[in-house]
Amino acid sequence: MNAFDESLTINPKVLAVTQSYQAPGLGAVARNVWNDHVPQSENFFPRILAVDYDYSETFGLEIIAGRDFDVSFGTDHLSSFLINEQAVNALGWESPEAAIGGQMVLEGKEGQVVGVMKDFNFNSLRNEITPLVMEVRPGAFAWFSVKIANSEIPQTLKFLEEKWKEFFPEKVFEYQFLDESINDAYTAETRLSSIIGYFSIIAILISCIGLFGLSAFVTRQRFKEIGIRKILGASVPQILRLLSKEFILLIGISMLIALPVTWYLLKDWLTGFAYRIDFPWWVPIFTGFVVMLLAFLTVSAQSLKTALSNPIEAIKEE
Repeated sequence: MNAFDESLTINPKVLAVTQSYQAPGLGAVARNVWNDHVPQSENFFPRILAVDYDYSETFGLEIIAGRDFDVSFGTDHLSSFLINEQAVNALGWESPEAAIGGQMVLEGKEGQVVGVMKDFNFNSLRNEITPLVMEVRPGAFAWFSVKIANSEIPQTLKFLEEKWKEFFPEKVFEYQFLDESINDAYTAETRLSSIIGYFSIIAILISCIGLFGLSAFVTRQRFKEIGIRKILGASVPQILRLLSKEFILLIGISMLIALPVTWYLLKDWLTGFAYRIDFPWWVPIFTGFVVMLLAFLTVSAQSLKTALSNPIEAIKEE
């Protein structure tokens, strides 16, 4: 930990400080790695993260075998590597435990694996987790990562800015929150979701207005018929069923066409993500049920008015 890091940790709201070459969530560079199982000629290019000693602890990365980087060992920055589970398999070791102490070369830098990390996403969820190698490389860091408490965030940011200007007066203080950076990676999906949501609401409103108007027109056309049926003993539920069944039948047919298409499009969209949910089968069915119910209520509102009207008025109007 350098002087700047130490100056930050005096603030109790600063929980941890670390450095890295790449900012979390922005991916990592690829470099050639080889060992006894994978020769250099195979051109194995895993992702490489150059990090500080306390990187894993700061971000809560789980070490499932071996140990984390430790400054007390004195040589971790010269000849030690951390790898993830994917790298264990790619480099030919049978298990994380078998990889500990294993020798490997990172573009001329020889060293041994001191720890294995549990796989984690360091790229977008659109991509599968790939082999990852971490090394300590002092002097190659471009980013500071500061873990802060959830309380008094504005005051903590002001403190960080003051310390930054104290140590780096010639550089502009800029920051971003990790969660916001991750969310930015899915801006397109968020925007698409909002657009679909807004247009769905508008489409439903327009459809209900149109359906209500069409229902009013049809019931008006059949006003005399309804009056005669009521005089002959037709009940209100029978009148409602008579006026609604054609609308519900047409909407049901449209649902039978729309729901499979919707299912296919959503499943196809989800295939763009390496890590995705299993689209529940009941969602389109539930959506169809809600649409049918909404359509029935819209039609019934006008049909009920006609069904409850005085049949004598229908005869007089004719």
